[in-house]
Amino acid sequence: MEQKFRIDRHISKYDQQSKLLNRTMFFALLIGLALPWKYLSRFAENSVQIYDANEAIMKLNAEQKKISEEKASLDNVGSALNKAQETLKEQPWIRQAEALRHAFVELSNRGNQWPSDRQVFQNAADETVRTVAADAQNRIIPLLELARDKGKDNRTVSEKFTNLPTDFRTVIKDWEDKHIGQNWYETVSDKEVNIKKLTESLREQLSTVVEIIDTTKEQIDNKRNALSSREVVLKKDSVSKENDLSTLNSEMQEVLPSWLKGLISIDQMIQLYPIAIPVLIVFALIMGISLSRHYEFFVKNLDLSDADRTDASISSMWTLTSRGLRGTLTTLATYLVVLLFMYVFFEWGCSLLLKWISVTTQPAWIMNKERVIILGWAGRITFFVAGILVILRLLFANRLIRQN
Repeated sequence: MEQKFRIDRHISKYDQQSKLLNRTMFFALLIGLALPWKYLSRFAENSVQIYDANEAIMKLNAEQKKISEEKASLDNVGSALNKAQETLKEQPWIRQAEALRHAFVELSNRGNQWPSDRQVFQNAADETVRTVAADAQNRIIPLLELARDKGKDNRTVSEKFTNLPTDFRTVIKDWEDKHIGQNWYETVSDKEVNIKKLTESLREQLSTVVEIIDTTKEQIDNKRNALSSREVVLKKDSVSKENDLSTLNSEMQEVLPSWLKGLISIDQMIQLYPIAIPVLIVFALIMGISLSRHYEFFVKNLDLSDADRTDASISSMWTLTSRGLRGTLTTLATYLVVLLFMYVFFEWGCSLLLKWISVTTQPAWIMNKERVIILGWAGRITFFVAGILVILRLLFANRLIRQN
């Protein structure tokens, strides 16, 4: 009675464990394919896209900051140039024309006559030219130097402003050289017209600079607007991807077993997935060995014939023992195919985890790439050992039975 109970108990355990292993590996293969293919790969890809969008936004913000600094620098330059423009508009040196006319009157009152005493009048005119040139230089050049200094850190216009004061000194010097020793002062209108020529030359030179500033400001505004538009698009895309992650998590919960729903989020699943696959393989091996122990017990104690033993219909394909040539080959093929598929899923999961861990800002159990790499090699060793163990156990069991 006791022996019969033990035999029935082993048969019952064998049947229960066989069904459990069948269901477990079936759902493992099904969910093992569905999770990375439908959810985890999209989760990892969306996470990368969110990371890239955030990185791009940070770069845009840095670029916008530089642009704002450039704009502020150009505003400071423009402020100095506006003062120069106001000075040219007032052209205070034009008063020297009236001063020269009074000087000529005074010379005439002293008995100097034109043109016999032309050199006396020429000396007074030359002195006026020098005074006008010095006055223009003293009023304009410091403002241009200020503009140059304020723009020296501006990468867009700094090179164009390097020789700004020198260029204006050249304009003033050319005007001065052109009028020294020349008859430019015979009439009142001649005096004003020739002095105004200096103002016009300076205005023309300054207008070129102001045009550069205005054009650069316009370019900066256009670039800033483009960056702002790009930032808006990236933020919308990032928010959309974040919503997709929430949707993916909800969809994934639908395919999980009822006892797992709500317990594991998708960011936890992507970390658990490559760990769970080798664990399932170890579980399958333990269950296969356990099935073999139960099978050997009731086969031995029921005194089954070799024909019965080799009948694959009375045993499970997961039983890691000799079940005849066809049964043993079926078991070997089953394990090797499962190992192959599980290995593909494992490598897939590791690559997705590596992709996600490199971009995520969420708390993670596996905190860096190095640990993912270690996990990968540990898993590969597990699969290799499992494959060797299955082959050796079947070969050993088959040889042992032949000897008996």
